Amino acid sequence: MAENSFTDIATAENLPRKEVDSLVEAENITKLSSSTSTNNISAFSLSGVKAKKILQEQSKPAQFSTENLPINEFNETQMRLYWNEYANNLGNSGQKIMESLLTISAPSLNDNRITLELPNQGSKLDFDAETPPLLRFLQQKLNNFSIKIEVVVNEQVEKKFAFTPEDRYERLRKINPNIELLRKMFELDFN
Repeated sequence: MAENSFTDIATAENLPRKEVDSLVEAENITKLSSSTSTNNISAFSLSGVKAKKILQEQSKPAQFSTENLPINEFNETQMRLYWNEYANNLGNSGQKIMESLLTISAPSLNDNRITLELPNQGSKLDFDAETPPLLRFLQQKLNNFSIKIEVVVNEQVEKKFAFTPEDRYERLRKINPNIELLRKMFELDFN
């Protein structure tokens, strides 16, 4: 049987002769350049298109159904334990930036959705690259394959630094109002 080429296809589909000539020329150039390689399949031939499609399907990650996988209950403490274990593993392997992103704030749990708050969009992009392995780790450790991770960008979060003694005192007073009682009892001032 003769090899499929664009001339056979083009005449069957009644393409204009000018297009057929350019396609045949491109096919011949591809055949000449690929004849030196071990694979003699032209990228423009039907067999080349078919081979490319097969290769793309083979390179896709395997899809599996999550409906038969376990969904064990867990609490926020258990989740944070494995979250920190994963962060420590990253730090030990030299991925300090990802470790800091995982520990920048404490993740919260709502049903099977883990929410992490990050300070900016750049951090979110870096974190998104690490999300699939983290998710698999947590799913396996917690034996729950319905877990989802959600990242919330909160650019309004500002760290308030206490530079002066008055600032430090106000910060401590907000944490524990009894500080005011101690200050008055011992007659302390800020100087």
